[in-house]
Amino acid sequence: MIQSQRIRAVKRFAGGRALLVPLFALFLCGAGPVDDELPTIEAKPFATFARRRSQSLRVYVLDAKEYMPRVGKMVLLKREAQNMMAFRVLKTYPDKGEFAARKVREYESRASLPLGEAYLGLEKLRDIGGPPPTEAELRQDDADLKELEAPQALEGLPAVQGYDDDLDAGTSPPPAGAVDDDGEGDEPEQDDSDLENIAADEVLPLDPDNQWLTAQFGTFKNSAAIGGTDAFAGGGMRYGLTLGKMLFLASKSAQDALVLEGGVFFYKILGENNEAFTVLPVTITGRYQILMSADFAVFFYFGINNNIVASVAGGTEQQVALLSSTLPAGGGGMMFRIGPKWHLRGDLGIDMIGGGLVLRF
Repeated sequence: MIQSQRIRAVKRFAGGRALLVPLFALFLCGAGPVDDELPTIEAKPFATFARRRSQSLRVYVLDAKEYMPRVGKMVLLKREAQNMMAFRVLKTYPDKGEFAARKVREYESRASLPLGEAYLGLEKLRDIGGPPPTEAELRQDDADLKELEAPQALEGLPAVQGYDDDLDAGTSPPPAGAVDDDGEGDEPEQDDSDLENIAADEVLPLDPDNQWLTAQFGTFKNSAAIGGTDAFAGGGMRYGLTLGKMLFLASKSAQDALVLEGGVFFYKILGENNEAFTVLPVTITGRYQILMSADFAVFFYFGINNNIVASVAGGTEQQVALLSSTLPAGGGGMMFRIGPKWHLRGDLGIDMIGGGLVLRF
């Protein structure tokens, strides 16, 4: 087992398409310590998550919508700076945007990976050479080539035999474990049984992310009628954390989730007598959502909305007390996906009516 997992250098190529990482420190489980000067590889980073796994926990089907690794290549899954699990790609499914891979190494005795959680994948592309040869090494190379190219180097070699009808009629099969031109070995046939044993009833998570960041604008309700209205235009931010998925609905066409959300908003009020108020509504809600697909969801939310008067100009204490209200929050809405991590959101409730842009991560 590799005794040192230190990554000595991580270098990003032009356009951020590949990384330079230590070679065997990522993928292989060899015997003995690793040399101080480890060779490096070129690796392709991409986002992925586990969709299904075989009953033996050896073969996984992983998402490849962002990037499809090649069959036979090594892939390491990481979360931040932590190595999670290393795989060798067995088969790709371009029409489904996924690939199957066999587990080749566990980290921290992790027997399996949870489904639906996001990871950073690193696909080994090719080896990067070590330091350039020294002048002494180049001179020795020239001397060795001259020695081998000299006529006397050919003396004593066996004579080349002529064509034999029986021996030369066909091509020889490659030896077992031979390495192909991509630098990767063939996989044993028994891995196909694990591909067939991937449980058919395991459901693909429609939502692999757990966090929500929303920029939202709309009209906000308050208990006091200032300037002839109790709805005021404003905007703000929400942050949400998914507490649970597939609690009651766990089919391919309908999955549910429970999300805890907190938000801070801002609006100003101008009264009839030129008084001015700055109000900060702070909301805490629980949101129950139902995903009909990866692109569309409906939700319902309930919680509280505490209005804080941040500044006053010309207003009375009675007006400030009326505006500093704590009200129930509740309603429903819809979300539409417009990009890999972006959604449009609309809310209709007793506390506010508005829309916004959601970032998932």
